[in-house]
Amino acid sequence: MLWGDEVVDFNNVTALAYWRQKVVANGVFLGFGYTIDLYAGKKRTHVSFGALGFGGVKEDTSPAVFDQAVGALRRHVEWRLLSEVLARVDDGEEVEVGFFLFSRLGISRKRRFPAPKRAPWSATLEIRPFSSPEPGGVKIYASEREGEARKIGDTLLDYPNVVLLPPLIRACVDRYAGSPVS
Repeated sequence: MLWGDEVVDFNNVTALAYWRQKVVANGVFLGFGYTIDLYAGKKRTHVSFGALGFGGVKEDTSPAVFDQAVGALRRHVEWRLLSEVLARVDDGEEVEVGFFLFSRLGISRKRRFPAPKRAPWSATLEIRPFSSPEPGGVKIYASEREGEARKIGDTLLDYPNVVLLPPLIRACVDRYAGSPVS
């Protein structure tokens, strides 16, 4: 990806984030902002642009360049990162992705106090998007008995690799429990 003077080789990307959010100034809605963060080790390349209409932009119509960049990232980076994480989990490692820990036994929220909430892959897992505060994010719920969903945790979309959570959870459930994820 080229951005200004920077060139980011997709093969060197170790983490990524992308999102869109509303742009508001002094209570006036101005349009939408689009952001892509690519990490190659500790180096972050930040790409940001907007579709501003000073009140004339009423709905999110992603600019083609954002859609094309995200499509390229999904095809060339996300599948590789997912494969790398799954290989490590297959080898028995516990791997952190987007503030969550993945193991062959299940998922947990990374934290020390209070004790982390955990769920086995055999639980019914639900991934719920949320939009406030901007830029939005995902909440993960688990239930081992019908009607008893408990929140495992949540995280914002601007945190590295959060975009991997839904497909990674689905892959882990399919691999380690064989039951579907909603």
